[in-house]
Amino acid sequence: TIEKSPSASVHQAQIDPLSYEQFIYDYLTTHGKHLRSNDNSLILSIDDQQIYLPSSCDPTNLTKHLSIDQDLIPFETVTDQLVIFVYGEPILLPVDRWSFYRNKYQNAQWIR
Repeated sequence: TIEKSPSASVHQAQIDPLSYEQFIYDYLTTHGKHLRSNDNSLILSIDDQQIYLPSSCDPTNLTKHLSIDQDLIPFETVTDQLVIFVYGEPILLPVDRWSFYRNKYQNAQWIR
C-alpha cells in the first residue's frame, strides 16, 4: 500500500512483495548506480538520468532509504514507458524494462 505522505522510505519492516515501494527497490537495486560529483555531491543515476540527492542521504544504504514521492503517482506514457518520481524528479523507464516489470508486478494494485 502506498501511504499518503509527501515521501515514504522504501525501507519498511514488512513490505508487500507487490507494493510500489518494492517495485522501486527492485528497479533501483538492479538499474540504479550511486555516483559522486566533482563537488562530492551524491548522485543517483538511473537509465542515463541523474538525480542529485540531499546531503542527508546515507550512501551505504541509499536504495533502501530513498524517498519516493507519494503525491506524484507513476504513470504510463502513450509510448508505453513509465514515469516514476524520486525526490520530486521524474525518471523515465525505457519500454523494454517497463514491459518486464509490468509483467512481474501485473497483480499489483498500483499498476492498474
